[in-house]
Amino acid sequence: MEDGAIVGQWTSNNGLNQRWRIEATDSGYYRVISVNSNKALDVAGVSQENGAALIQWENTGNGNQEFFFDLVAAAPTPTPTPTPTPTIQNGRIAFTSGRNGNFDIYTINPDGTDERQVTTNSGSNSQPSFSRDGTRIAFSSLRNGNRDIYVINADGTNEQRLTTNPASDDEPSFSPDGTRIAFRTFRNAGRDIYVMNADGTNQQQVTTAARDDFAPSFSPDGTRIAFHSARGSDHGENIYVINVDGTNEQRVTNNTTRFCGEYNPSFSPDGTRIAFESCRNNSRDVYTINVDGTNEQQVTTNPASDFEPSFSPDGTRIAFYSTRDGNFNIYTISTDGTNEQQVTTNPAGDSAPSWGGAVASPTSASTQTSEPIPTQMLTSTLLPQRHLTRR
Repeated sequence: MEDGAIVGQWTSNNGLNQRWRIEATDSGYYRVISVNSNKALDVAGVSQENGAALIQWENTGNGNQEFFFDLVAAAPTPTPTPTPTPTIQNGRIAFTSGRNGNFDIYTINPDGTDERQVTTNSGSNSQPSFSRDGTRIAFSSLRNGNRDIYVINADGTNEQRLTTNPASDDEPSFSPDGTRIAFRTFRNAGRDIYVMNADGTNQQQVTTAARDDFAPSFSPDGTRIAFHSARGSDHGENIYVINVDGTNEQRVTNNTTRFCGEYNPSFSPDGTRIAFESCRNNSRDVYTINVDGTNEQQVTTNPASDFEPSFSPDGTRIAFYSTRDGNFNIYTISTDGTNEQQVTTNPAGDSAPSWGGAVASPTSASTQTSEPIPTQMLTSTLLPQRHLTRR
């Protein structure tokens, strides 16, 4: 094979080397070209005989010339199958509870089954944040005299301390890809938002305003962080978003009440909406709003207080905690305010839900192959260098 054409070579009776190229034309015919003289010969026919391709052409003065080319079956060409993107399903809900005499992190299925304790340290452990794939939980703990950020596997193994600053660090929030964690810190004489790698390295300040900032929540693409702050001239607590590098800060809500505002934002999985709590109607309720501040909608309307919303990984429901049954418990509700369901019922009180995901096993797709190349075609499926004969 040379330059996409079949080349045959043999020694004629007069001792001269003969080389021929057999090429397929655009019209579907073949032509035979003498490499020695660059002369094209008209192909009289292409047929099969005893499993071989027989090419025949008229050689002036010498009658018809015939050559056999053994046909080799074409190996099916595999069609590359893209690696499926893992699908994130609704997984477990992490929350804080004091049901065993100490504040610890627990997880539970959204239907209230299979409750599991994750942390067992005697220090106060709270404010869990599930990684998107549901394998890790970031949380804050008071076990060393001030609050620091820790991470732990969802099964309670491999606990690691991430921050060691003398000031308190709390309210962690995993980035969607699990590589970074946003958190609140007191280390600069005020409360600011920082980000760091998921192993605690590369801690960087995001917000620098004089007013305190709280409750960071990563956007699904990992480029922005939502938080709440009273930094406006009206001193009302409002929801803001800011780039991870500290640029392009934007106010989302427009509360002007100084002592009752909008708190604890949670980005929707598609990045278009933010859930938050508000006490604007003399009762804390859950609301959602577009990231640009439009289309605000009230989700919960119970006279009891509802706190700290957290979107489900599929974006159809919101987890929150509420006092509606006389003590704090975890609930979920559809984003349109319907189908409310109670998740926990322990009298000790449960709070701060974080809804994690579960990676669905991708469906194994069989390798697709292209159709075999017809044996009537003279293409690279032939091996003329080895099987060229003349008769």
